[in-house]
Amino acid sequence: MNEDKLDKIIQSIQSIEKRLDVIENNTIKMDHHINFIEKTYNIVRLPLSWLKSRFEYIAGSPRYEELPPIENVGK
Repeated sequence: MNEDKLDKIIQSIQSIEKRLDVIENNTIKMDHHINFIEKTYNIVRLPLSWLKSRFEYIAGSPRYEELPPIENVGK
């Protein structure tokens, strides 16, 4: 009886470890994606700000405001 319970516990732990491995892989992929988005945004932020200001000027609002930089909250 005790061995059966121990075997079930071991199986449960192994199942949890497999799930954690999948989660870790997905987290790494998401981190790479977030880094890509941040780099891309930092490259196009100023040109987009300029374009935005041109549209605002045409619309009658001649103020220039840059798009905000990304703040690395979790890093």
